[in-house]
Amino acid sequence: MLGLAVQEEYKARYLYASVLEDFPGAIPFAAIVESEMRHVEALQTLFTRRQMTPPTSVWTPGSFPPYATLALACAGGVTAETEDAAFYTPYLQRTDLPRMSATSSPTCRPRRSRITCLPSRAVSSEDS
Repeated sequence: MLGLAVQEEYKARYLYASVLEDFPGAIPFAAIVESEMRHVEALQTLFTRRQMTPPTSVWTPGSFPPYATLALACAGGVTAETEDAAFYTPYLQRTDLPRMSATSSPTCRPRRSRITCLPSRAVSSEDS
């Protein structure tokens, strides 16, 4: 299950990274790609705690076709988040799995889509 979960998070990270290649600084993708990386890191920590080697990603930004518009990228992000929630839902409902506090809590629920696109703008040094 951990191997599938980390690949799911790699997939999300690289999907959003591919959007940023086509639409640099696009909101909300810049923040989401960082969030997905934190998910990957949390799962890698679970592998390490279990004395297992985390798999490398089968995904890259090039794994995804470019979106013609930011609106289409947003729609693709909503689809990806829906698929992500569908992946985790069966595991969250199981009672025979230990709770993994590094990535979830007893009150964890499948995340709702966090894709709400705003007009793209370049990020300047004043944003830091």
